[in-house]
Amino acid sequence: MGAFPRLRYEVRMMAKLNHPCVLELVGVSIKRLAFAMELLPSGDLASYISDVYKQRIREFVAGEVVHESVLPRKLSFKIAYQLASVISYLHSAGVIHADIKTNNVLLFSTDIRSPINIKLADYGISHEMDVGGVRGDVGRNVFCAPEIIKGLAFDEKIDWFSYAIFLYHLISGTIPFQDETYLATISQVTSGSRPDFKYFNYSMRPQLPNVEGLMEECWRENPDDRPSGKAVIDTMQDLSFMCLRRRMALQSESTAVLYTNCDDQNDTDNKYFVYIWNHDGQVIERDVATGDINGKVIKVADQEEIDQVLCACAFDRTHVVGTSKLIIQT
Repeated sequence: MGAFPRLRYEVRMMAKLNHPCVLELVGVSIKRLAFAMELLPSGDLASYISDVYKQRIREFVAGEVVHESVLPRKLSFKIAYQLASVISYLHSAGVIHADIKTNNVLLFSTDIRSPINIKLADYGISHEMDVGGVRGDVGRNVFCAPEIIKGLAFDEKIDWFSYAIFLYHLISGTIPFQDETYLATISQVTSGSRPDFKYFNYSMRPQLPNVEGLMEECWRENPDDRPSGKAVIDTMQDLSFMCLRRRMALQSESTAVLYTNCDDQNDTDNKYFVYIWNHDGQVIERDVATGDINGKVIKVADQEEIDQVLCACAFDRTHVVGTSKLIIQT
């Protein structure tokens, strides 16, 4: 496609879009084959993430295990939600962006109080949906879906695969397979390999399990197995999506109740634990941040003395539970 047809195509695409996270088209110059868009002086999100990552890398390596995302938690969630919102909008308008990546997401504001934090740009290789699938130009980089690499027809689900890689970059500050050659990266993606949060000199536990779960759903190999835009938005609008910080695997299926020591005034280390009371008469103490078991498992009562636990609390390192037989045990 020549310069003028490409310009005309992108202008036509942008002119029919109306969403707060779509970069606004201001005007077009036919004489010099250019168009003007709203100015976002903060630049692209990829550069911002890179700058923050460089500032924090020594801190990450020194800590060995990082219990947070690169950007602040609330800002990460808002950026993730706003991009999901605009992708879903594009699909409802019959448009496949086909080049979702952090370089094409422009930073509007880093203030979490701002209603808008990012805007999606670059619609030059976007496509209109077709019931038989689409072929044509797409962004060919680490963000692209396996079906694109394989040269197959594609639909809007390619944008959700790219969104998953976007989430990985947003959370970790790193681009997947960045130390690999392009051909090696293609081989990794088409073979089903996906990045994790373990690196050469540190690992990351971002405390965003729902975002990680959504990421894993969106980068599934089969496009039909990836969620729809509606499913993504519904998931992210659930009140628990942002609140959940970590999932912990339990060693027993007979768990009766969980409780924490968040009100423990004697907690001089400023660490918080979750206690798991099970029907074996044990209280297992696990660190809220890491999920690791701390110290010894506490034997509280013999199994035959345990009834169904309805409530529990930790007070001055004493564990008190109330049972269905109206008995309080410590």
